[in-house]
Amino acid sequence: MSSEKYISLLELKRQLEKLNEIQLQEVFKILLKHNEKYTTNTNGIFVNISILKKNTVREIAGYIEFCGKNDIYLDAIDKDRQQEIC
Repeated sequence: MSSEKYISLLELKRQLEKLNEIQLQEVFKILLKHNEKYTTNTNGIFVNISILKKNTVREIAGYIEFCGKNDIYLDAIDKDRQQEIC
């Protein structure tokens, strides 16, 4: 595994840890769509991201990017509404 891929997977892991439950459910749908392997137990669903297919990683990364942009957009709308109230 190249160090570039390793670094991007570490960043992907960090970003996944920041997602809320609904967003994580969407990531799980992506995993199912690509027939990725996972395990489950009473603590949740676990995935070894180092063995994910490249297409799966790209789609998850794209979804995380969408979530980040969406959060920024929603924050801006919220700030505008707060200013209108005051």
